[in-house]
Amino acid sequence: MEQNENFDANHRRRNNLILAAISALIAIFAILMSFVLLPEEQQYILLDLTPPTQIPTPLAGTPFEDDDTGVVIAEIRLAIDPHAEVIANLLMETHPEVIKIQHPIEHEFDVQQLQDTYNARVVVWGYQDPDGIHLSVLTDMMDSDVPRIITFDISPKLSIGLAGQFLSGLMLYINDDAETALTIFDSMIQGMPLEQSDRFGLRYIHWLRALALQQLGQYDNAIEGWLNYLEIDPNSAEAYTQRAHIYQQLERYPLALDDYLRAISIDNMMTDAYVGVGQGFLTLGDTTTALEFVGDALSRNLQSASLYVTQAQIYEAMSDYNAATTAYEDALRRSDNPVDIYVALAELNSGIGQYQTALSYYDRALDNQPNDIHIRFARGQLYALQGDFTEALADYTYVLDLDPNLPDVLYQRGVAWYQVDDLDKALADYDRVIQLQPDFGDVYREQGRIFAETDQLLQAIDVYNTALDLLPDDAETYYLRGLAYYQLEQFTEAIVDFQQAIFLTPEFADAYYHNGNAYLQFDEYEIAIQQYDTAIRLAPMQAEYYERRGYVYADNMNQPELARADFEQAILLYDDPSPALVSALQSLDASD
Repeated sequence: MEQNENFDANHRRRNNLILAAISALIAIFAILMSFVLLPEEQQYILLDLTPPTQIPTPLAGTPFEDDDTGVVIAEIRLAIDPHAEVIANLLMETHPEVIKIQHPIEHEFDVQQLQDTYNARVVVWGYQDPDGIHLSVLTDMMDSDVPRIITFDISPKLSIGLAGQFLSGLMLYINDDAETALTIFDSMIQGMPLEQSDRFGLRYIHWLRALALQQLGQYDNAIEGWLNYLEIDPNSAEAYTQRAHIYQQLERYPLALDDYLRAISIDNMMTDAYVGVGQGFLTLGDTTTALEFVGDALSRNLQSASLYVTQAQIYEAMSDYNAATTAYEDALRRSDNPVDIYVALAELNSGIGQYQTALSYYDRALDNQPNDIHIRFARGQLYALQGDFTEALADYTYVLDLDPNLPDVLYQRGVAWYQVDDLDKALADYDRVIQLQPDFGDVYREQGRIFAETDQLLQAIDVYNTALDLLPDDAETYYLRGLAYYQLEQFTEAIVDFQQAIFLTPEFADAYYHNGNAYLQFDEYEIAIQQYDTAIRLAPMQAEYYERRGYVYADNMNQPELARADFEQAILLYDDPSPALVSALQSLDASD
């Protein structure tokens, strides 16, 4: 499960990051598309990215919000002046997150300054010569912890139709219609020999096609898609890493490790590949090799938050929780987005019983993302685990105010209402769960529990039956139905259910105890004593077990010494033993 979650998280992140980097291309294609209606001889356009003679101050603009993706296109001037205004308007309408400014780019420092000024995620610049446009993109979205520069050349002439197809497919993919996007990419590839796909960066057709196949879960086809891309660009560390992620998802770990290592051999700063190797060895149970590899990677890249996170996960698997905590804290000092690390620290501390520390990390995560329903739900569950149902209810209700149609959260809130004895609200939440998800078996069990407590025993048995249709191996439901049958004095049915609960969960002490009670109704004293013996062995601090066994010894089996021992033990364990129990012990003493 953890591996799948890591894969899914990395997959979504890479898709978002890569698409943002390609957003610069969308802007260029948008310009090209504006000439579709021009006469045939004018169906091509040149971009002039030559810096101006004098260095201007960057144009004033509103910086992007932290959660937005921005693109700064530096100094784009059009060779066909009459259409400049039309194209500029189209650029902004088609891709509003583009800020078009005039600013020379001479050094990487200039690019980073622009990136900081506008809080941009991508900066595009370049120059023009007779061979075409030489474009550069600086982005922190290409599977690296530090900004990276990618460069490619653009032919001065490009078919508008081909650009339009590519743009359409890309926009469909961005809007999560991978299936239609895939159809477009396939049709483009059919008429284009593989060796021609590198023109104008059109190798990205194969890149996006492979991503679309990945998104659709067609993993074998996606592997073939990455193979096609690698035939065009055999030195793409990113492509090897993407293919490795698929192999890891398919649990083909040797192939995944081989691709990760190949990516690292091409780009020894490919952090995502290092992380993949560490997680691959961790999945295989080789924590020693995983730790050595990640440590070696960190010796060359001390600023990688994701490597420290992987190191922490390895320490967790080794039950070295102090080292894991230290590694997570190292990751926090290097991460621009600490929320996931706070959550990981909360889960670690919760798992080892450090609940207050875990809560403090959930609090810090929610300080950063107060409306994250997953984190708030997790904190609510931790409150419930500690018995603080008031705080749990507050978190569950906050989540449901944001999204009222979450069956898991409604169910947990119903359980919390039950714990604070608000049975009507609990039943209302359970009813809503059933409306949203009729096959949610647990909710019928909890409904039955409330019906039984309010003496609606037949209705309780009815919903327990529904629960068992959905959860045929749920020992708790058999036990609860057995209790309902016992209260209805259907003792044979009660014994059948108690024994089924014991069969499914042999350590179920309460099931043994109540099974003994049911056997007493048939005067099966020896069997009842055997059931009590097992219950006491499993739960030796339960006073009522000793009390009931003591009464059987005293009233039915004429064994006063055994009865006295059980009564004495029960009195020791009860906070406030009943007068009847004290009187029973005194009666035994008086009879001596």
